[in-house]
Amino acid sequence: MDQTAQLNAAEFQRAYAQLQAMKSNIPGNVTEPLLAEYNGLVDRVRDSCGLDVSKFRIANSELRRVCHSGGIVDFNRETHRNFFGPPECDRDLFLRRIDGLLMYLESQNATAKPVIGFANPPIR
Repeated sequence: MDQTAQLNAAEFQRAYAQLQAMKSNIPGNVTEPLLAEYNGLVDRVRDSCGLDVSKFRIANSELRRVCHSGGIVDFNRETHRNFFGPPECDRDLFLRRIDGLLMYLESQNATAKPVIGFANPPIR
């Protein structure tokens, strides 16, 4: 394996590991910074192994602003206001995309998973 291929394989393994870690630690709200990190990892996977994984990206057009309502009491009169938070990605959509990407990469056998630990001896 030449040096470029080794660098690409190492970069792929790092991106894959970061995707797995991201999937295991998804916060309640999928905000723009997390989405930018995810899309960056998708690009790193594409650049390191050459697979077309563009379908797993999440476009900014798929973000939505969430309305948070609340009542405010001001001088004995109650008012109701809506507050819009920063744009967010639907959590279910994010989970589907990251799961789909990881499953696709596993099905392509794009990475060799190292065996860590000891295997049980065969039963005779």
